[in-house]
Amino acid sequence: MNNKNIMIVGAGFSGVVIARQLAEQGYTVKIIDRRDHIGGNSYDTRDPQN
Repeated sequence: MNNKNIMIVGAGFSGVVIARQLAEQGYTVKIIDRRDHIGGNSYDTRDPQN
């Protein structure tokens, strides 16, 4: 177990992937983003009528 804390700025694809990799290595990881969802520009919505 690693006792280092890491903060990642940006919850886009790259930020989420590296956060997972670091967490699997035992780091404590926190991601912050200005948006209220993950995925960065890859975010999408679904039309409830379809």
